[in-house]
Amino acid sequence: MPLQGDQRLQEVANDIMVPPVFSVQSGWTLDDMSQVTVTRGPTTFVISVRFSDVERTAWGRNYLQRIGRLPSDDIDNTDNATSEPSQGGSELLLSRCSPLMLKLAPTVSIQGLPVEVLCSSPTYRLELLSTGAVEDDGVQIVGAENLTYEPSHDLSPLPILELPAPCAGILRVPASTLTLATADGQADPRAAGSSQGKVQAADGLAMYFKPRFAGRETQFEREAHVLGRIAELGLHSNQTNRLSRLVGIVTTGKFGEQVAGILLAFIVTGPGGGDCLRRAVQARTEMHEEWKAQVGETVKKLHAHQLVWGDVNAGNVVIDESSNAWVIDFGGLNNPEFVDDELAETEEGDWLGVHRLFDEWLPSPTLSL
Repeated sequence: MPLQGDQRLQEVANDIMVPPVFSVQSGWTLDDMSQVTVTRGPTTFVISVRFSDVERTAWGRNYLQRIGRLPSDDIDNTDNATSEPSQGGSELLLSRCSPLMLKLAPTVSIQGLPVEVLCSSPTYRLELLSTGAVEDDGVQIVGAENLTYEPSHDLSPLPILELPAPCAGILRVPASTLTLATADGQADPRAAGSSQGKVQAADGLAMYFKPRFAGRETQFEREAHVLGRIAELGLHSNQTNRLSRLVGIVTTGKFGEQVAGILLAFIVTGPGGGDCLRRAVQARTEMHEEWKAQVGETVKKLHAHQLVWGDVNAGNVVIDESSNAWVIDFGGLNNPEFVDDELAETEEGDWLGVHRLFDEWLPSPTLSL
């Protein structure tokens, strides 16, 4: 079976050498086929090779040797089954297709593009086949003429009629009016190639775009529901309730009939701010108790309205430019380093997470960025 997208993205991105002009999204190997999905700017390439189609070619034999899948008349493939594309094999596959992909995708970055581009991106499905000739490497790439437009960067739009009820009164913002600026280091220096992060509205106002990602649909719906309820209850009217503030539903489609993500008020951080994974935040030990108290008051207010934070962890407390602590991310689930699995998405779990974050983890952080 192919590995899940998130798992393969992490493994492939970390473990194989890929030309820097491409970003690996996923990859897998089955009994007789390998596939890798990469992006360049807003363009997606799904590259596949069926072993039986290329095993008699010079390129194919080299490729199959690298991944431990020699032609069927040379070796029993059942002893070489793997769901992970090898490092050398993936490099060879991408290198063979790189010249064509560079030609088809001249735009190298998503920065400065409208969010709408990610909702309807150029997508090519390329396949390597034998040419039937012995010259060169014996393979050809087909599929360049079949261009489709699909969501990219793992976006998974939701029909607007399926939005949680508390979002009914939230402003609709067309994706075409928002410009991606996620590479802005003030938002998150780790997000240069990400579709999630800082965006700029038509009036120049900075906001935070959180897409609905494939594989995280349930988490998106939970967060939209909780943020919608926070807005309904007017919890932001009290400035001591420092919570993510839902300011818009990002729509796409000809009639705005689908939801690409949610739009949040942008939290401005200074040199000593950001989430609790930042060294600058961790070093401000004199502020830790105050931040714990601020987060505790916010959690009390949530619980008073039957709302649970859920995913308490070091990345979900953000320190703003005024040195105040904000509670973010209401997608649920849990990080077992902070909240035990059996207490996930419970009030007790929230308090356990706050204790572990401020009393145990922050004094001796296990990760710093």
